[in-house]
Amino acid sequence: MQTISVAVTTYNGETYLERQLQSLLLQTRAPDEVVVCDDGSTDRTWEILQRLKETAPTRVHIFRNEDRLGFRRNFLKAASLCQCDLIAFCDQDDIWDPEKLERVMNTFRPGVSMVFHGAQFIDGAETDIGEMGRISSTTRTFSPLELDAFVKVLGFSMVFRRTLCQFDDHHYLSIDDTDDTQVAAHDQWYTFLASVFGEVMYLPDPLVRYRLHGTNAMGFRRKHGFMDLVSSFQHSGLNLRKRVRVLRARCEILERLATEHTQAKTALESYRHLANIGELRLSLYLDTNPIRRARRYFGLRKLGIYRSTKLPLSRWDERKDLLASLLGPGLMLKA
Repeated sequence: MQTISVAVTTYNGETYLERQLQSLLLQTRAPDEVVVCDDGSTDRTWEILQRLKETAPTRVHIFRNEDRLGFRRNFLKAASLCQCDLIAFCDQDDIWDPEKLERVMNTFRPGVSMVFHGAQFIDGAETDIGEMGRISSTTRTFSPLELDAFVKVLGFSMVFRRTLCQFDDHHYLSIDDTDDTQVAAHDQWYTFLASVFGEVMYLPDPLVRYRLHGTNAMGFRRKHGFMDLVSSFQHSGLNLRKRVRVLRARCEILERLATEHTQAKTALESYRHLANIGELRLSLYLDTNPIRRARRYFGLRKLGIYRSTKLPLSRWDERKDLLASLLGPGLMLKA
C-alpha cells in the first residue's frame, strides 16, 4: 500500500494557515505524515505549527529555516525531508476538498510519476471567483514527454513520486520559465521530471480551493480583453527568448542524467529539438532585415512546425511569428 507525505511551506501565514491545516486533517484518506518548513515567520505561524504538532492525529514534523530560502528552495527542502512514497505539496492559505488525497491516490498506478488536478479560485473571504482552466473535461493520461513542456501545473494541485527527488542536486541548473533570473519553481521542476520519467495523469475535478488574496508567493491573473492581447504580442519575442533559455538549461540537466537513465537520453533528444525550433523562431524576431524575416517565416512554415502534434505551438504562436516577420524586433521585443 502506497504512503503519502504532505509537504507544507509557511511564511507569515497566520491569517489563513489554521483554515488550511483544518482541511488537511479532515481528509478522508489521512496523510501518513505532514512535513512543514517555515521560512523564518515573524508572526504567529510558528506557534500555530507547534500546536498542530502536539494535537494532530497524524505524524507532523516541523522545521524552521535559520536563513530565508524563498518559496522555491523551501518547497524542495520540504520535499527532501518527506519519507513516504508520494508527496503532495500544500500551500499555507488554500482549502483542500476532503477527498483530495483519496481521489489522487486511487488514481496512481505503476508507471505514473505524477497526478495533478483542477482547482477553484476563491478570494480572502472564501467566495468562489472562478475555476482554473481545464486541460481536459475528463481524466487524461499523458505518456512520457507528451505533456506540453511549458504547461502550468501549480504546486498545490500535484502529487508526485518521491523518487523524483533523487534528481534535486541538478535543480541549480534549471531556469524559471516566468522569471529567468531564478531557478525553476518547485512545480515547474517536478512537472519536468515527472514528464521525463513516467506518465502524468490529470483529473479535471477542482480538489483545491486556491485562495487569491494579493500576497500569494505565486499569483494568478486571468488574461482578457484587447490590451492583454496586445501585451501578449508585444512581449512574445522576450517570452520566446526566456523559453529557449529554459529549454537549453533542461538539455544540460538531461545530458548529465542521460549517462545513467535511458529515459533522460530519450528526453534529451526531444528537448534539443524543441530548443532548436525555439532558436529558429527567435532568429525571426531578432532579424532587422524584412526580407530575411519573411524568408525565415516561410522557412518555418515549410518545416511544418505549426502543424506538428509533437511541438507545443498554437495558432497564436504562428500569428505572432507572422506579425514578427512583418513588424520586426521593435514591437515584438518590447520590455
